[in-house]
Amino acid sequence: MNISEAKEEILKLYLKSLKIETSDYYKHPVRLVQAVKSIIGINTDKPVEDLLFYCSSYIEKFEAKDNCLSKEFSEIPLMVSYKKLEEGLLNKDIEVAATALAELKTVSEGSQIFEFFIEYSLKHSKESLVLIWSIYRMSFFSDRKFMDQELMLCANSLIESPKTMDFHNVHLGLIKENINYIDIYHVINSVYYSNTVRIDKMREYILSSSIYNESEISNFDYKSRNFLWEHINSLKLEDLCIENILKIDGFRAVMKIIEDQKMNPEKFHSIIRKYREFL
Repeated sequence: MNISEAKEEILKLYLKSLKIETSDYYKHPVRLVQAVKSIIGINTDKPVEDLLFYCSSYIEKFEAKDNCLSKEFSEIPLMVSYKKLEEGLLNKDIEVAATALAELKTVSEGSQIFEFFIEYSLKHSKESLVLIWSIYRMSFFSDRKFMDQELMLCANSLIESPKTMDFHNVHLGLIKENINYIDIYHVINSVYYSNTVRIDKMREYILSSSIYNESEISNFDYKSRNFLWEHINSLKLEDLCIENILKIDGFRAVMKIIEDQKMNPEKFHSIIRKYREFL
């Protein structure tokens, strides 16, 4: 399988995953598809086919539902604002939220709406942030082909999210006690270093909690991301599981930040060794 064939398969799997609703946002199929896409991207010359096979079998475990945004407007509404969308989310009214999304779509290509969802998640400490960030990332990969489904899944996840994220005392030293912490940690760091229009407000919400310690990521010991690709490529299909795939993608995301920000890290290699049992 070449990289073009892998991309087409990833897009098919992504569309299927967008039709799935589950309260476990950490293990939502969308997050798996995004993780697989990113890991394959480490070495595009040799796509790991077993990752795609595992992805497909994992998605088949869930019931798919049509959650496409159904409202359309032939003309731009006179009044379009994010306030209406926020009110729909706060009041858990999916009809109001869907109407607001359809209105916003007439004046936005999509990025601003996804950024609003990310900011709202941070502001209200919504656990579904980890899912929404994956959708945001995949929306670029899919070139917004599935935006209606993406927007509705984001809105539904925020409305249905029964929990708030634990924004306190979360750092890499606690991964062993809580397997989801690396998910939260790498998403928070990815948001913090993202290039978005709303980044100032996003960072304000991030820094208002004790989850984020900018010096912690700056102290990582850099190691090529190929290490992660080589590890997962060595696994057999029957050895793959969503927990390990998400874990590997979490480390990949942090390593990419180190590269992109040209940091001078010191500790990352020791962290990889310490938590090798999770890989």
